Amino acid sequence: MHKHLESYYRTERISSAFLSCIGAGSATVGLGYYLYKGTPFATGLMLGLCLIGSYQIVVGIVRILRSRTRFKNGLDHIEGKNEYLRISEYPRILQKEQTMKKVRYLELGTIISCMIVLAFILIFPFSRSVLGTLIGLVFHGAFLFAFDLFAQFRLQEYIHQLSKYLGRS
Repeated sequence: MHKHLESYYRTERISSAFLSCIGAGSATVGLGYYLYKGTPFATGLMLGLCLIGSYQIVVGIVRILRSRTRFKNGLDHIEGKNEYLRISEYPRILQKEQTMKKVRYLELGTIISCMIVLAFILIFPFSRSVLGTLIGLVFHGAFLFAFDLFAQFRLQEYIHQLSKYLGRS
């Protein structure tokens, strides 16, 4: 179980760092494009990229910080020092899986809604800033959807290994 716990939390830290880097990169690109062009489209794109990018930075950092404590508590359980995996980790992971399903629907809904509005804006053009914002939101929605699909796969494998371990201990 030690190997699976270490693998899950190592990947959790790597993916969290990647999430923060993508957020920082998109916020930088959005701000840079705005400073370079200064058009209404650039303003909208900056809003879409910077707002969600900032959110990604914060979420990634929080996940990195929390994963260290959770990993240590899991190791203590394996060594017989506590019941963390059974009492806290397993119920938290099951709840996280349910939350991820809801978030996936939200992300997919955001992508579809933005695409419909984008199509409407392309047919009846009116605001370049709204167009830029929608493009930024579609980018982030698609990225987060793909990111969460990968996370869901990792989570399901971890749940499987955790349930096997807890069933034996």
